Amino acid sequence: MNSLINEIIEHTNIVDVIGKYVKLKKSGANYFCLCPFHPDTNPSMSVSPKKKIYKCFSCGATGNVITFVQKFKKISFAQALKELAIALGYSQEKINRYFYPNKQDKNSAKIARFHTLYANANEIFKLLLHSEVNKKCLNYLLNERKLSLNTINRFEIGFCGHNDDQAFVHNLLISKKDENFNDDDLLKLSLISINDKTQKITDYFHHRITFPIKDKNGFIIGFIGRTIEQKTPKYLLSKETILFSKSNNLFNFENVCVNQPATLIIVEGNIDLISLYEAGLNEKEYGVIALMGLTFTAEHMKLIKNAKFIKNILLWFDNDLAGKKTTITNGMKFLKENYNVFVVKNEKGAKDVNEILVNFGKNEILSCLNDQKNDDYISFYIKTICHEMKYLNINAIIHDILLLLAKYGNSLFWSKYIDLIVQLTKVDRNDLKNTYQKIAKQKYVVKNEILLEKWDNPQKKEKLTEQYFSLLQSLKRSLKDLVKYVILFPEIAIDVYEQLNHKEMEFNFLNQIICFIKKVGSMPNTSIEKIIANLIESNNITINFYDFISSQIDEINWLKKNKIVPLNHQKNQEKISKLVKKIDELCYRLRYEKNKYKILNDNDIDKNKLQKNNEILFKQIKNFKINEKK
Repeated sequence: MNSLINEIIEHTNIVDVIGKYVKLKKSGANYFCLCPFHPDTNPSMSVSPKKKIYKCFSCGATGNVITFVQKFKKISFAQALKELAIALGYSQEKINRYFYPNKQDKNSAKIARFHTLYANANEIFKLLLHSEVNKKCLNYLLNERKLSLNTINRFEIGFCGHNDDQAFVHNLLISKKDENFNDDDLLKLSLISINDKTQKITDYFHHRITFPIKDKNGFIIGFIGRTIEQKTPKYLLSKETILFSKSNNLFNFENVCVNQPATLIIVEGNIDLISLYEAGLNEKEYGVIALMGLTFTAEHMKLIKNAKFIKNILLWFDNDLAGKKTTITNGMKFLKENYNVFVVKNEKGAKDVNEILVNFGKNEILSCLNDQKNDDYISFYIKTICHEMKYLNINAIIHDILLLLAKYGNSLFWSKYIDLIVQLTKVDRNDLKNTYQKIAKQKYVVKNEILLEKWDNPQKKEKLTEQYFSLLQSLKRSLKDLVKYVILFPEIAIDVYEQLNHKEMEFNFLNQIICFIKKVGSMPNTSIEKIIANLIESNNITINFYDFISSQIDEINWLKKNKIVPLNHQKNQEKISKLVKKIDELCYRLRYEKNKYKILNDNDIDKNKLQKNNEILFKQIKNFKINEKK
């Protein structure tokens, strides 16, 4: 594996390479220069052609020709290695074998070809951003996002578009005869779209600012495209390919691997991440990754765990309810992996990192980072749960918090946590202590914290058929849509409740939704928040259902803000009616599937009775299909 590295170091003239970037002066057997890695006024860096190393006697920077190119150009080790290998005349095939030893020859050649295509596209995007016709886009980054040209160039930000030509980049890439790119390649890599009917070709990221996504070796594997116009989606991501998978890649992870900081900051979006670098982030102390609007996956966790130098996690998500939920969920994952987890305090009221940069400047971002008052995760959890779940049963909240302390809390901070709980809940300190001791003695038998459980909590998947769980997912989606309509138009709740055949069922989440719809129907002129509070007080819905309804309200507020909602429910009457029928049909089918499973696998039941029940259910399901055709 290391043979290529050794060959590059052995056969490359380190003096010639370093001499391209800094002025060298010979002194004895070695060469000297001003060190480019720290403010240097007296030549303190030595380059030894015999030992093939460089060393700064002032700041301590040292390494070989590959690490020099890596650090000087601020690229990954792999990029520097590839650059030097090409300069030495190594074949692409040999380079591919080094980087992709586990891939078949056919795949490694394809990967190298795709890397080249993405690199070519990226060069075009960068040139277009700085062209006169796209001045508006560059000004958007400079003036509205407060990013400097240095930062824009560092992250290789570009733009896809040239006036009204919708296939400008496509035409430039295809015209590169020496590379021989074709439409099939461009389509696979999400660089173009082709209309199925007209076969018209357009640039996939047309009129979008582009941000290259790189793998841990520093090669471009996809793009994020952001519109600056009023169109949706705001962000567009490259589709998955042999190079890129959403669940396996993190934006900017390659830079984290280069600098190997002990603390990793996690933000939601790439603009927030870039804003941190604009503010003057200390890269030796902090690394930053962005989730690109995606869920943090098990594969993402593996990437971070493999980076053994990371000890601390600093979460900096958006300063809204959705951001707090994301912080709670992802913070718990890192807590379980024994990381030191902290949450940045945002006391300026700004929505995100970039908004702080725009409204308050670079120093405020650095102040937020270095603020000694930043919460450890458990303190943040306590404050958030107590504030956001104020309508809920206080005993449930306290149990959840004390359970978290019992499982993951640091005993050194016990007094701090207890003081915080007492302050926020007004519960007696001794009562808290007694309750905590009882929970601690249970040896953490409760596996999931209340707010992190699945809101439907179905039976274990392995105990039922795939068909059953496919139907269950379909039912959840339909119920979600129905709840949305009821929140939008409370006047339809009574109608919906009366239309639903299934007023009671063994699925807890369905019963809670029916209960919610019934309550809205009986209190149509009351705010949804008060209806939820009423249901919580009567113990008719759980914390998780409250969480679910809150997310629906957030989504509806967004729809209203963007004027995507209809004026009244009459226009949606047919849709609502079909949705109710679909829910009933799915409930029948779920019962049918469950009975079928029991008939085949359970010997302790009356199979004849279940069989007759299924015959009735089958007729009801069939009637739905007949009515649907009519």
